[in-house]
Amino acid sequence: MTLEISNPKEFADSTRRALADFILALADTKRFLGIRYAEWCDGAPTLEASVAASAMAQDELGHSRALLPLLKEFPEVDPGIPDEAPRELYASIAFLDQPFSTWPTFVAANVLIGGALTVALEAAQNSCYVPLRTRAVKILQEERFHWLHGESWFKRLAANAKEGIDLANRVEDILPQALCWFGRSEDDRLLHAGILDADNDNLRTRLLNRAGPLIAKSQVGHLMRIEGGHWQYNGGFPWARFDAATRRVEARK
Repeated sequence: MTLEISNPKEFADSTRRALADFILALADTKRFLGIRYAEWCDGAPTLEASVAASAMAQDELGHSRALLPLLKEFPEVDPGIPDEAPRELYASIAFLDQPFSTWPTFVAANVLIGGALTVALEAAQNSCYVPLRTRAVKILQEERFHWLHGESWFKRLAANAKEGIDLANRVEDILPQALCWFGRSEDDRLLHAGILDADNDNLRTRLLNRAGPLIAKSQVGHLMRIEGGHWQYNGGFPWARFDAATRRVEARK
């Protein structure tokens, strides 16, 4: 029988801290992804896209609010965080600090940042930590539409000479941050504790297998290659600027 844990205090201290950081990074990144989506509710290129942006924004903000209360059970977490008290620092992907300047930016963020969060939640579907597992299953039911929307628009923009350049530039900006978000290779505590079903390198591969076929047919197809039946990233990882606790790649100083 699979071990089931509902009280995070049953985990070792280091594992519980890693789990808290993971939940907060999920919640905060979804929060800011939802905010950025909402900013396009009346600015998308079509009425249908505006409606989709509104729906996706509500989903992401709802997901964030569903995840944050889990942190009330973690003794090392500031109690103001699950209550959504204002903070100076959020554990969100740094690319989301600024509004999306163009629609291709929205689409690239949907595919890559939204895709990374979905991969992480898929890895938690059978988690031994029951509160995370139950939320992951529910959230994933709503995420399918987000991917279909992003995939369709990505293909459409990539086929356009002008918008394809903008899309390609945003992929170059976002992809390293999305890949680093899973964490360094050597940190596999969540896997060994049964909280996730894969290590960080495997999660990166899952995101690349999802987004790689799209990127390969864009103007930055050179970033991708297939090796051993899996998509691989040809670029470098900015680990020197990566904060493991917040999962952020900070800007160059």
